[in-house]
Amino acid sequence: MKKNIFLLLFSLPLFGDLSNIETFQANFEQVVTSDGDTIFYEGILKVKQPNFVLWQYEKPVQKSLYLNGKKIYLLEPELEQVVIRDFQNNLKLLEILKNAKQISEERYIAIVDEKRYLLIVTDELEKVIYQDEIDNWVVISFFNQIRNAKIDNLEFRPDIPVNFDRIYQ
Repeated sequence: MKKNIFLLLFSLPLFGDLSNIETFQANFEQVVTSDGDTIFYEGILKVKQPNFVLWQYEKPVQKSLYLNGKKIYLLEPELEQVVIRDFQNNLKLLEILKNAKQISEERYIAIVDEKRYLLIVTDELEKVIYQDEIDNWVVISFFNQIRNAKIDNLEFRPDIPVNFDRIYQ
């Protein structure tokens, strides 16, 4: 679910200069709705070309998802565990970029693998809306965006406490 959204952020160049976006940082709110129930998440997102991503969830629980181009790490402090798996280059960025079509002044649609992504764009990427694999509706809103600030690659390497269980998938 989140893997496709990570790189959607670099669809921002569709609406501006393709050559200039190297990093992206923002606070986010994620709302997931299923069968009338809604869950709210908040956190911070950092993205750096070509394949670095950090989602730091702060509410309702703390957890961090790191992507460093080789491995994906899901660090879950409350469970004292980290899930580690190989990075599969299946993020569909080029397909999403190629398929994003403007449908109104501030709306773009990308259809990839029969999944539809709605991007709301004003001066910045405001929201990404889609239905995930288990039919939840997901709305991710971005605030306090910063583009092209220096981000050290070390920020995309998790600090895993020694007492955490390591689960390899």
